[in-house]
Amino acid sequence: MDNISVNDVANKLYLEADITMFGIGKKRSTFGKFLDRNSITQEELSKRSGVNRNSISRLTKSNENRPSMKNAQKIIKALKKVGYNVDYDDFWSM
Repeated sequence: MDNISVNDVANKLYLEADITMFGIGKKRSTFGKFLDRNSITQEELSKRSGVNRNSISRLTKSNENRPSMKNAQKIIKALKKVGYNVDYDDFWSM
């Protein structure tokens, strides 16, 4: 049996927590990567757009997930309002 110290276990747990907290290693959609790159939180976008945070979360996970046209319009409008030059096709193809 290998000699594993308590510190080794603690360091591994802290590293795993950091990876989870900062999204490293998570599968992300194009939309999710955009939010990460621009340090936009799902909560912030939810408040600005009026789109439920769970819906935004779902959209960040896979390119297979697409918003309703109404939610897409709200998201794009909120992003444009704070200065991002984005369009539907930047995140979701028709």
